[in-house]
Amino acid sequence: MGEAAGSEANERSENSSGEADRETITTGEAAKILGLSVAAARRLCDSGRLEFWQTEPDGEREDTRGRKLRGHRRVYRDSAERLRDAMRKPSAQHS
Repeated sequence: MGEAAGSEANERSENSSGEADRETITTGEAAKILGLSVAAARRLCDSGRLEFWQTEPDGEREDTRGRKLRGHRRVYRDSAERLRDAMRKPSAQHS
């Protein structure tokens, strides 16, 4: 399903180690911060380059291909902003 237009579904969460709350955003919002597609933001999550957590799956629902639906990714805003900043920095050239 697509992201709702203009959605500001920001959430605060506490990670499993009990650290202070970190603001979370949707993959669509992370994609906007990074200037990438939502699919690219999902791949960055799955590769470990973006920190995220996943909501609980919604029961036994399946998609149109018969795959079980998993929860939604919630990306930590600070992780998306750090990655954006790192992507903007020119890489050091070696002589």
